[in-house]
Amino acid sequence: PGAITKNNAGRVVDVDGTTGGVLTFNGAITQNVASGTGIRVANTSGTAAVTFTGLSVANGGGGISLQNNTGSVNVTGSTNTISTTGAVAVDIVNSNIGSSGITLQSVSATNAARGIRLDNTGSVGGSFFTVTGSGTTDGSGGPISRSTTRGITRNNTRSVTIKNPNVTGTGNSTQPVGPQPVKRRTLYTLQLNAARAQPHHR
Repeated sequence: PGAITKNNAGRVVDVDGTTGGVLTFNGAITQNVASGTGIRVANTSGTAAVTFTGLSVANGGGGISLQNNTGSVNVTGSTNTISTTGAVAVDIVNSNIGSSGITLQSVSATNAARGIRLDNTGSVGGSFFTVTGSGTTDGSGGPISRSTTRGITRNNTRSVTIKNPNVTGTGNSTQPVGPQPVKRRTLYTLQLNAARAQPHHR
């Protein structure tokens, strides 16, 4: 498919239960509405491979959610942005990130349980999750503020690089949970202004 724009409630993309084949969203995907719930990929399996190449999502109800995918999911390109108010911006649970990885320029979340959650992801060799920001500009990786639990969480995730985030006003800013067999994790110019902030760098 080409460009997709949705300016009303609901999901702009919803992929569920795909068992094989390649599904590539090679146009810009845009949703900017308070009642939007963003992008969801769930329950893929087998040889299914889903790829997004251009995201601009700013919603009240959700950003990108990847749940229970044994197929692979990739997000490529250099200008992908996710922004939410009252909902998790990036929520990846029990899902394989593909070998092309997930690359976002910025992730922003306000008044959500979390800004970014990575839990049991990235079992495909070479997979990675990256927030690039813009050069070395502080905060360009996106503000994550007033999270009710933790701004950024990760557990059993392969390679994570988050550059230039600004995490403020959360219970715990960057707190890993559970066993942590993380091969690489990098946080650059992370700004912390949170009670009980407990950043961990490995």
